[in-house]
Amino acid sequence: MDTSPVIEHSTDSAETFHSLSSEVEAQGLIRANQEESPASVPSPHPQGIAWMPRLSEFLDDIKCLPIGEARLLETGKTKFCNLPVIRIGLRYIPDGDDPELRTVTVTRLPVSTSLSEVLRSVRGGDVLNATMCDTVAIIGSQTALLTFTTSMGAAGFVQTARSEGFYVGFHKAHVELVTLPTYPMRRILQDRIINRGRTRALTATSANGPTKDIIYGVLSSSLVANHIEGFKDHRSQNEVTILFYSIDMAMRAFKLLCECPRITKIWFGSDPCGRTYQ
Repeated sequence: MDTSPVIEHSTDSAETFHSLSSEVEAQGLIRANQEESPASVPSPHPQGIAWMPRLSEFLDDIKCLPIGEARLLETGKTKFCNLPVIRIGLRYIPDGDDPELRTVTVTRLPVSTSLSEVLRSVRGGDVLNATMCDTVAIIGSQTALLTFTTSMGAAGFVQTARSEGFYVGFHKAHVELVTLPTYPMRRILQDRIINRGRTRALTATSANGPTKDIIYGVLSSSLVANHIEGFKDHRSQNEVTILFYSIDMAMRAFKLLCECPRITKIWFGSDPCGRTYQ
């Protein structure tokens, strides 16, 4: 015979929630969280967003739901995607005057458009990272998400695109500045970009053999292989530039290529996206 406790749901949503919380606590599922908690939890990000120190702060979101939705959540008939923290997400609010608007969306792109095609048309600022999002089922076209190293670069690209149009091939795309502040870069990455000139473009030379083949042999089996935009040729046959979809991946590739004895010289070059329109 089943001797497990039976929970009777009250018609009042708040009362039901508290009765469920008490039952869970009685079973020892959240007792550990109720023990002495630190006043604050260190943020995993150095410029950071602190995690909530207690489980109750997360569960308080349930109380903010309309009564009907709260009751559905309590009885397990809805998903956690209905929680405000999930529906709205975390928002970064910078301390200073700079709004940190560094992210741009490019929409109204044909389904067959590649991220490389989009980046070849971008001008005005260095790109920190670029991603192609499959939003065809939502808005009928793909979306390119571009994050620039500076808010000035993002604003310059958007302003020029609006005044002169932004074309990918023979298709006119729509460019929009994301009005929510962009999550800050890691301090070490920011230092590498500002003080050491790190970009998403690497240029290398080799002592013997085609430089492209040497680079391909080193990077093709690495984690950065899927983050390479492509090669860019130079007049000198043994000098080749590799473009990446992010500065972070370019830095990883730099370390790998530095370990290759056949590479005689390697350095970070200028990002083609940083050039102005001509």
